[in-house]
Formats: sequence, structure tokens, C-alpha cells
Amino acid sequence: MNQQDPFAPGIAWRRGFANPNREPVVIDVHDGRAEYVLSGPYRMAEGSKIEVIDGKVLWTGGRSRLS
Repeated sequence: MNQQDPFAPGIAWRRGFANPNREPVVIDVHDGRAEYVLSGPYRMAEGSKIEVIDGKVLWTGGRSRLS
């Protein structure tokens, strides 16, 4: 069974750049026509962050909350 990574970002056209002839790709993000859309089971703790570096979405966890 091949499951898709729930943390993998999607790419969507930015408002005003919609192009119905094809789906956006990474180069469209680099050129500013599209943007990454995040979904998945993220649990953001204090100090955690999500950023795009060299076209890759990187997530870093922060300090855990005490229960």
C-alpha cells in the first residue's frame, strides 16, 4: 500500500494567476505565480516554524507543551 505523505505541501495558483490549462508546479512558486498550501496533522508548539528554503518546505518542531 502506497500512502501519500500527509505533510507534503500542495501547490495552488495565487489569486490573479489562475491558469486552467495545467496544474501549478514548483517553478511557478519560484516565479511567484503559485504558492505552497499546507495541510496535514501539524501540531504547532511554541517555537516551531514552517518555512520554504531553496524551494523545499521545512518544518521544525519547537518546545513541547507539558500535559
